[in-house]
Parts: sequence; C-alpha cells; structure tokens
Amino acid sequence: MERGFSFYLRGIFIAVAILLLFPYPGRTESYNIESKTYLLYFERDLPGETAKFLPLYEYLSGNVEGITADGLSFHFNGWGRFDLGDDSGEDERGGDLSSAYFRYLHPEGNGEVKAGRFLLTEGIAASRVDGIFLKGRTPLGVGVSLYGGLPVEGAISGAETGDFLGGGRIFYEVNGLLEAGVSYLWEDGNFRDGDRSDLGVDIWLRPYTLLEFSGQAGYSFATSSLAFQDYLIRLFPAQGIQVGLTYEQYKYKGFFQPALNPAFASPALDLDDQVQVAGVFATGTFSESLSLTASLEVVSHESGKEGDANRYSLSGEYRFEEGESFVGGSVAFVDADEGENEYSEVRGYGTLTYRGVRMTFDGLYQRLKEAIYGEKKSYQLTGGANYEIRENLAVRGE
Repeated sequence: MERGFSFYLRGIFIAVAILLLFPYPGRTESYNIESKTYLLYFERDLPGETAKFLPLYEYLSGNVEGITADGLSFHFNGWGRFDLGDDSGEDERGGDLSSAYFRYLHPEGNGEVKAGRFLLTEGIAASRVDGIFLKGRTPLGVGVSLYGGLPVEGAISGAETGDFLGGGRIFYEVNGLLEAGVSYLWEDGNFRDGDRSDLGVDIWLRPYTLLEFSGQAGYSFATSSLAFQDYLIRLFPAQGIQVGLTYEQYKYKGFFQPALNPAFASPALDLDDQVQVAGVFATGTFSESLSLTASLEVVSHESGKEGDANRYSLSGEYRFEEGESFVGGSVAFVDADEGENEYSEVRGYGTLTYRGVRMTFDGLYQRLKEAIYGEKKSYQLTGGANYEIRENLAVRGE
C-alpha cells in the first residue's frame, strides 16, 4: 500500500506539473488544490500497558478544469500518515491514493470518459479500479456504458482482490420520468466460489409528481443465488410532507461472495442466513427552518440465530441564521428477540457560527438492556471549531 501510494503520488505531481506549466493554444483551465493536515493524540488501554498514539495525517485533493478544451478535467485525492508516537497501523507510516483520473464530459451531456484510478458506481458495480470507463447515450434515450481495469481494495487486513474487473450496463432514460438499466460485472480472482460474476437490474420511476419509485437487485452466478434486492417508494401527499416505504433483502452468501475479510466467512457468519429489512418513515418540513422525521424499521433473520428486531426513532432539525447554523437530535429504541440486541439511544448534533468561528458538536448516548463486557452504558462526544484566517487558509481543532 505504501509503495503504491508513493508511486501514484509522484505520478500526480508530474501530471499536474505538465498541465500547469506547459502552455498550449486554447488553454482555459482553472485549478484548485486543497490540503488538510491533522495531528491527533489518543491513548488505548491494552493488557499490561497503555499505548500512546500521535499520528500526523495529510489529506491532499485537487482538480484541474478545462484542460485544452471544455469538458476535460483531472481530479485526485489521497492521504498519508506518519506516527510520531506508537504505531497506529501496521507500521509507522501508511497512506492511500483514493483517486487520480482524467474525466471528459460531452458538451451536450451525451457522453463521459474516465481514465485512471476512480470509484466505479455503475449499475451492479461499486468498486475502485485502475482502468477506464466509457459511457454514451443516444438522442432516443438508449445508452451503454463499458469499463475495465484492475480492482483496488482499501486498507482492509486480509482483503482479497481480483486480477481484473470488467463489465457494462445498457440503459434507457426519459428525462424526469424514467431510467432503467441492466448491468453485468465479472471479476477474475481466487475467490471462495470462483470468479465473481454478477447480474444487476435497476430502475428509477416518477410517473406522477406525488409518487417516486426506485429499486435495484443483483444476482450472483458464482453462488447461484440472489445477492440482494433494495426498493424505495416515496409519496408526497402534501406540500412539505413525505412518506416512504423501504424493503431490503439479501443473503450473506451472495452479498459477500468475494470475501473482502475473513470476518465475512464461516463460522463467524452464517452465510446461508437471509436478512429482510422493511421500514416506513414520514418527514414533515413545517418551515424553512424546522423538519421532523418518524420512522420504524423491522429486521428479520431467516436462520433465527441472530434474532429479529424493531427500531423506532424520532428525529428533528432546526436551521437558523439563513441556514448557516443548525441543531438537531433524535431518540430511538430497539426492541429485539435477543436481550443483547436491545437498547435505547439519544443523539444531539449541530453547527454554530459566531464571529467567523464555525463550531460543530455531536453526542451519542446508548443504554443497553444487557451488559456487554460489563457495561450497560455507552457514550461518544465529538466537537470542533474552525476559523478561516484567509480565504485559502483555515485552522481547525477537534
């Protein structure tokens, strides 16, 4: 990971230097580079010792727009870590290049090209790849996308990744009314059930202003099972009122077929278990400042080993100072078959602006029905303040 990050980071600087330093006719680009540096300190109590961590993180991102012509751009982001105290990872330093790619958008919006390292989210695919992505659509609304490259995993210990990933999607769309597609993904790799081979279908439909439907389903040929299905219906019965119905179903065997981590394999997880999650929610926006949401979610496991559960929640948010500041909160209760899965929680969060200082806070308190590791109460509190010294320089503490 470290060597790959260093290699790609040098490539980024070379590419940016070429784009910015060498003039050419018709050059109209604009560029933006953002750097965020974090120095953290925390302790962790371990058996017989206390580890003290002082990691220094650097997050770097940027983009160059309008290279040689409108529509062509370059984007990148990545991070690096250096430990000034005990090792917080596998060694004293680490990092990852999240993305570094060129992108071309057709002036009329009928085509797109990506080349480099990027997050691929197209139909059944949701992976980072080092490769190329092509997408085009005709005036009739019919379109095709194709992609191929080397799959890239994040820093997950024991992760498996294939040697090649490729696929595509055929879709049809009517602006503001319908988009439906069929997609296929194939990944060559040494996975538990052989090469990954997935077929997906997706749809978004809004036939009336009061109704919207979206859904997606995936089938795994490697496990000969339905990997997942996910649906959402939203109703808009009156101004500021929204009611939604959700349904999700998946089987671990198909969902985690290319086991990203040993934790997703037996016996830690019953791969034949099928999970169903159904829910309903209602949101009311009573003014430009106040909104409230109530929801119910029902979770059931086919195996019966994990136990079923119901989650009830009520949340709200209030905005003021023309939306620059807001406060919000929620209360929730989980009623479960197994006592160890039952708990209640309260959360409060917000962002406040005062004399150029932007302050944020987020607090979460949970009370468990049965103690876990001897504890029935759990809480977490985070806060931060951001002050903009200049337009391109700010300091933040958390």
